[in-house]
Amino acid sequence: MKELQDIILAIDTLEKNRENIALATLVKVSGSTYRSPGARMLLDINGNTIGAISGGCLESDVLAKSQVVIESRKPRVIKYDTTAEEDMIWGLGLGCQGIAHVLIEPLEQHKLQEITFIKKCFETRTYGAIAKIIKVDGEANIKVGEAILLSENTIINNSHDENLFTEVLRDAKVALQNNNSSLKKYHLAGSEIEVFIEVIQPLLSLIIFGAGYDVIPLVNLSKQLGWHVTVVDNRQREASKKRFIKADKIQLSSPEEILENIEIRENNVAVVMSHNYLDDLEMLKLL
Repeated sequence: MKELQDIILAIDTLEKNRENIALATLVKVSGSTYRSPGARMLLDINGNTIGAISGGCLESDVLAKSQVVIESRKPRVIKYDTTAEEDMIWGLGLGCQGIAHVLIEPLEQHKLQEITFIKKCFETRTYGAIAKIIKVDGEANIKVGEAILLSENTIINNSHDENLFTEVLRDAKVALQNNNSSLKKYHLAGSEIEVFIEVIQPLLSLIIFGAGYDVIPLVNLSKQLGWHVTVVDNRQREASKKRFIKADKIQLSSPEEILENIEIRENNVAVVMSHNYLDDLEMLKLL
């Protein structure tokens, strides 16, 4: 999650150089692989990268192939088969015994739309789904990289086929309802189309009840994981932004006023550590 946040932040700061950037996404795996579908990696024409789609073994080859994608402006899917004997020959020698499919796309307008969509899911702490076409076998007027974006209040269709849109949207709604990414195949006009439906998870929200010095490393570690962190305490001197620089929110509140000032959602995690027994006991009852 932190990795994707770093990618979004980097894209926001690269306003003038977006034409020289590609985004690699792990879209399909089988067997043993280091990362799961949805892992992303940002690459530019100068060889700079953010994120990873493996344990470090595929990145250099993905970087090399991304240069071609950036120059041609055409997305492509690369298959890495570490189960084959040829793996030793072309230099990886991974030993993972898995197959990974990586989609590399130039950072064009429709891709920026997806990044904005993910960013909004993070900011509003809501779920979303991105259905991405990763393979087209046949003559259908559909291209790799076309996508459908779905959230509670948003439907964005970048597909050029209404029949495919209807079917994919149905499965994207199911994926969103079940909170489960999936790989789907569709048959349309004599063509087989493969689609990766990825569920975008909202940021996990940590609420820490207490503002002692032992809360500081917990806040820092949680931010390294990309979590949204709120510190709650009724002592103004301890619960200050100066002490908790990395916290997203500082809430001054007594235990009896907590539920009036803090929104508790299903993706919240709470840590009770005020070190005042009566306050901690009251917080446990409220939670």
